[in-house]
Amino acid sequence: MPEEQAERVLGSIGRLRILRVMAENPRLEASFSLYRLKALTGIGDSNLKIHIATLMRYGLVEEVRLGHQRRYRLVRGEPLVEALIQVFRIFATRHPNRTPQTRFNESGAKK
Repeated sequence: MPEEQAERVLGSIGRLRILRVMAENPRLEASFSLYRLKALTGIGDSNLKIHIATLMRYGLVEEVRLGHQRRYRLVRGEPLVEALIQVFRIFATRHPNRTPQTRFNESGAKK
């Protein structure tokens, strides 16, 4: 991914927040509904859809259909996704007293 594309996709706090929620999930293969992502990130509906579409366009997130429901998950095996998972894990180990919810609240998510 050229540098300008990396800056475009990773240069958004909202997109980083979505990626972090997905990466910090104990079961990385789990998928998330838009409703669940909204609850975990505090991002509004329209912005959440735009961010998910961008992450899908750059191959970091994929859509999974379960019946009529659309769910989203990280694209495992994608080098950038794997690197981001490691970055989030390193950050979490350096700040062990902060829960994922505390991190979201500190980053501006709605309580």
